[in-house]
Amino acid sequence: MIREQVIINRSIREGRATRIGSDSFIMAESHIGHDCNVKGKCVIGNGVKIAGDTEIGECVIMSSNSMLHEGCKIGNWALIKGGCRLGSNVPPYVIIAHNPAVYYGINAVVMRKEGFTEEQIDDIAKAYRHVYQCGTSVFNALRRIEADVQDSPVRQAIIDFIKSCDHRIIAIPQDLM
Repeated sequence: MIREQVIINRSIREGRATRIGSDSFIMAESHIGHDCNVKGKCVIGNGVKIAGDTEIGECVIMSSNSMLHEGCKIGNWALIKGGCRLGSNVPPYVIIAHNPAVYYGINAVVMRKEGFTEEQIDDIAKAYRHVYQCGTSVFNALRRIEADVQDSPVRQAIIDFIKSCDHRIIAIPQDLM
């Protein structure tokens, strides 16, 4: 569903497209830039601004007035709190809050409602503790995840996303450093 005064820009490249997945809900006064790929079942809140050449995974919630910078990616099942300005990639299953935008936790409440098991949620939480709370580099955090978290589709989704972004993901909150 696309509500009032939404702007969706077409591609600026021949043979390409701006894509919006099925079952997505785009609220009033939002803007989706050129060559974006918004996968299915997303909620784009009122006044959200999404720059061109971005990718938004499945089941992402971007709360009202949040902004996504050009060329950034958001992983599946992420929740972006209202007013956040995102200038980096957001890994799957996390909550991002504040300005500057930082990791806030995992999106466990929504994932439970959608059928994720407690074991999957625990594995996701353990993986992000290595990334955001161990005070190590993202490269070393990935090595720790591979050694410490049981191999599963959710673990692999986290690892694959971070590697696909050249290890550049949203910041660590200062109080966790």
